[in-house]
Amino acid sequence: RKFALDTEMKVEEFSREVKEYYKIFVESGPKAESNTLDAGLEAMHTSKAKLLDFSSRKEQLVKTEKLFGLSISTFHELKLMEEGIKEYESLYTLYDDYKKALNEYTNTPWLKFEIGQLKKSCEEWIVRVKVILKNREEDRLCQKLVLELSGFNEMTTFLEKLKKPAVQQSHWDKILEGIGREKEFNMKTGKVSQVLELKLQDYKDLLEEVLNQAEQEFRNEETLKEMEKIWRELKLEMSIKKEYEDTPLIRGIEDIRDRLDDCVTRLQYISGNKYVHAVRDKVNLWQKYMNTINDVTECWLKVQSKWIN
Repeated sequence: RKFALDTEMKVEEFSREVKEYYKIFVESGPKAESNTLDAGLEAMHTSKAKLLDFSSRKEQLVKTEKLFGLSISTFHELKLMEEGIKEYESLYTLYDDYKKALNEYTNTPWLKFEIGQLKKSCEEWIVRVKVILKNREEDRLCQKLVLELSGFNEMTTFLEKLKKPAVQQSHWDKILEGIGREKEFNMKTGKVSQVLELKLQDYKDLLEEVLNQAEQEFRNEETLKEMEKIWRELKLEMSIKKEYEDTPLIRGIEDIRDRLDDCVTRLQYISGNKYVHAVRDKVNLWQKYMNTINDVTECWLKVQSKWIN
């Protein structure tokens, strides 16, 4: 009888401990809507460890109760804790996966950062959160997770644009100046974490303006490179005819004129572009080249025509 009484006292003490912790579980555990996601995740880890400990001790007490023929205690609060943890486990598992992946990406140097894999992960997170959200649209913790992932998904769109080859340090400097964070990021030495800390999604208009400028300047540069390639590869064709004393005569001039007209048109478009500043000197130089080519070929053709006639 003494051992039975001792067991009853242990059960009563254990029951009190469970009830006291259950109050904490309700007020600040993983189900508490007042929690941040980080606080909820920490509470989830703590609660699961606590539940595991409680379950092990309960099992021992139940065995002892059976041994002494005592009524089997149910500890209803443990069942409620287990249900609460199960209800939010998928939510916090997703958030934990998101945090771990984010930590891995944020420690990556900006120049080595592969945006494609991050976008793929983000798409998977969005799918998973939609499954969790079914029939739980009013759940505030679910809403917090949706807001977090949606915001980050939007951020990845900007990260993808910022990773384009068109964006140079000069564009970063303009962005940093616009948000009052000058000299806080160097694309050659910086990390992804530094970019995320800037919270650039809060400056959409500025980003769109600078990114558009970068894209236009890049197109201008590409156009000039293409023109240089054209003229480097273009050959001046000559023909030799005996009736003109084996003198080389220029031929295929129409192709040169067509290329010349096309390049002049392109240069006029670039020079009239509001983003010409970055390539102004190159444009001026190429306009001189085109004028020289035009003058030389016209003079050549006139001399050639007179000589033939």
